Amino acid sequence: MSIIQGKLNIKLLPGENIYTIQRKHLISIAFPLASYILIMTILIVASIIIARLFLVISPLFFIDAVLLLLSFLVVLGMFTSMNWFYQFYVVTNKRILHIHFFKTQGEHFEEVFVAAGIEIKISRVASNLIYDLLNVEDIYIEFPREDRQEPFIIRTPNRPEEFEEILDEIAAGHEKEK
Repeated sequence: MSIIQGKLNIKLLPGENIYTIQRKHLISIAFPLASYILIMTILIVASIIIARLFLVISPLFFIDAVLLLLSFLVVLGMFTSMNWFYQFYVVTNKRILHIHFFKTQGEHFEEVFVAAGIEIKISRVASNLIYDLLNVEDIYIEFPREDRQEPFIIRTPNRPEEFEEILDEIAAGHEKEK
C-alpha cells in the first residue's frame, strides 16, 4: 500500500497507519537565508568601497555588481528553500521515517522500526538561543537496543510536542485515534 501526499510517496507496511507528516520548522531556512543576505550585503559594500578608492569605473559597474550578487542570492535562496521543502519526518504506528528527497542530492531515506510497548527515551533540546526563545526544538529519540546505539534525531520539527505525544502513545502500547 502506498500513500501519495503531494509528491511524497510512502510505501506502507501491512497494518501501518500514518500519524503525522511534518517538515522542518520554517525558521530553519530563515538563518541560512539571513546569512546569505548578510554575506551579499558585505560583498556589495566592499566592492563599492574598493572600486571608489582604487578605480575610476563607470557607474554601471556598480549596478552590474549588485545584480550579479543578487542573482547568486536568488540561486542560494532557491536551493535552501527546495532543500527544506523536500524534507519530511513521518511517524507511523510501526516506523519513524526521515525522507529527504531533493533531485540534486538524490533521495535520503532513514527509518527506525518501533513496536508498541518498547522503551523509548525522548528528549527535546533547542539548538541555539533564538530557537529556545521561539520554542523550536530538536527531538532526540533513544532506543535501548543493540542494533541502534545513536539516537534518531528529528531536527527542528514544526510541532515537536505532537511528535512527543505520538511517540509516548506508541511506547505505551496505545493506538492513536485518527
